Amino acid sequence: MAAGHSSFSFKSTFASMASYSKKPYVQRKRAYVAQALILFNAYGTTLSFGPYCEYYYNTNTLGHGGSTQLVSLLQISLGIAAHILALFTAPLPIGSLFMHSKYWKASLVIATVIAIASALLPVWCQHWWQLLLVRVAQGLSLGALATLGILCTATHYRNNIPLASLVGAASAGLGSCVYTVVAYINLQWVVVGAYGDSQRPWAALKKAYYTNSGICAGTLAIAALLLCRNEEWVKGMKTSGPAHSTSTDDIKLPFKKKGTAVFIVGLCLVFFGLFVWPTYSVLILSNAQNHMFPTIPMWQLIFSYAAAALFSALSTTVFARRRLGAVNMIIGASLLAGCAHLNVGYMPFELVAWINNIAFGACLGVIMSLYVRASSSFLMRPWGSKALIKLTGTLALLGVAGASGVVVVAVMIEGGTKEGVQLPLTVSGSCMMAGAALIGVGRWMRSGGKSRVAI
Repeated sequence: MAAGHSSFSFKSTFASMASYSKKPYVQRKRAYVAQALILFNAYGTTLSFGPYCEYYYNTNTLGHGGSTQLVSLLQISLGIAAHILALFTAPLPIGSLFMHSKYWKASLVIATVIAIASALLPVWCQHWWQLLLVRVAQGLSLGALATLGILCTATHYRNNIPLASLVGAASAGLGSCVYTVVAYINLQWVVVGAYGDSQRPWAALKKAYYTNSGICAGTLAIAALLLCRNEEWVKGMKTSGPAHSTSTDDIKLPFKKKGTAVFIVGLCLVFFGLFVWPTYSVLILSNAQNHMFPTIPMWQLIFSYAAAALFSALSTTVFARRRLGAVNMIIGASLLAGCAHLNVGYMPFELVAWINNIAFGACLGVIMSLYVRASSSFLMRPWGSKALIKLTGTLALLGVAGASGVVVVAVMIEGGTKEGVQLPLTVSGSCMMAGAALIGVGRWMRSGGKSRVAI
């Protein structure tokens, strides 16, 4: 009897736990934490390539310690650009998979496994094209996870995707900060000149990748276990129409509205220069006229991402969104970020770099947190059957723009012009400022010329 009573007690306990986990507010909290962990890795990994770019370029090696294969900055940049492109184009196929309950969980597990594996695979890459393939796999998997995270979270907010995109946004800056700290801790032994042993640089890089994969595995495994969706609102999303339709009319529709085309072009110009500084700042400042030790730009980047996390949290508050507006904040942040590029390009001094790194980080946090929300002001009002394809198509364009900026600037830097880093940073900064101006024009067209409107 005692054993039977004990068994009954365990069963009732598990039953109560299961019923508790199915409560809507519990599932919403789980989705919130899961999305924060996913964004921690998705954007954190993408924005922490700068120290590794400097390592690969200055050591001229991708493989094990004895490798003598030389790599160019263009080859290195192609891997980073492919990662960015894959990250922003992944929502296109994942959006339709999400609509089918049979596949979304399987795609979540597969993407998690690939993301964890691709964080470790660079250890065995001895050729640049191998690293490029790994970066593509990593970008696709992280992009798929980010898409699933936002869509699952949206079902707990009545399918409000723009609102769900703000959930856990500050974790992107925190992830960038953590992954850059990992690079600093390990690669500082390389940049200080510890080349007595030919295996020492490779051992430091290998240790960094091992640490990254451990962080990635722990956080993404927890996210995969926690992520859940509200099935009632998934049914509502399905019945609203074929959100994954890709007809020509669906794609052309957004451009028929006032200011939408101008806004999209402007946002693409902003993204053209957005990833330039995170990718090349360590390399640029350590090879500029006023030579800085690579550890100094790494520290500047770490504080920049800390500022990004802070301003990301501030910009997503209800007060900021209602009093300022997502589009208005992106315009201001893009202008300031473009100025930061120009300042460092013409004055590559340590103090100037510190100030502009913090300023750029604050702008980066605002832009990365609000670009989906701002796009929805032009593409997703009201919510309809074609809303998802409009948004994912725009994200793909942003991915193309971001990847193009990384490659174009790499060609300029490696070209060795007499202007040094002035021309690349002038181009990237000017594109961001021009993009801000175009977004302002699109905003003016959409609001009917009203200036005091929070959009």
